[in-house]
Amino acid sequence: MNKEKILESCVAIEKMLKDIQKEAVYYRDIDSVERQLNEIRKEVSEKDEAARVENAVIRDITLTMADHNSLVFYLELEGSGWGCMYGGYSLGKGSLGAKVFKGYACGVECLMRVMDVVGVSKWEDLKGKYCRVVLPRDKMITTIGNLIEDKWFDCADYYAKNF
Repeated sequence: MNKEKILESCVAIEKMLKDIQKEAVYYRDIDSVERQLNEIRKEVSEKDEAARVENAVIRDITLTMADHNSLVFYLELEGSGWGCMYGGYSLGKGSLGAKVFKGYACGVECLMRVMDVVGVSKWEDLKGKYCRVVLPRDKMITTIGNLIEDKWFDCADYYAKNF
């Protein structure tokens, strides 16, 4: 075998090794995420036996002032065998054709916290992102979390403290 063929073979083997290393890191990360998720599920179940932590995808996002003379946001979430709307909290008062509009500082901060937890810097980038949610039995979802990091935001708790 000449030097060029040996060099080509070495480069090809090196590339295959790098690909294998990337896959190994990917699967270690998946295992790590799965372990974290199981730990969180255990913590939540110890606190509230009826609640569980699930992964979800944000299928759609909405900012609307069509109802209740108030600007609200919604995230349409879809999990394994379930779907729901997250949000519905007032960001400010006003409606189409109103003479007076009033925005709430806590409403803007709420949007920013949701974006931060999911890991996006633009509201429209939420669509299609994955997150975690705490699914309490017979209650609405108020807590959303980052898919990988241990980072959570509870809208109901936030509004109870800041509104």
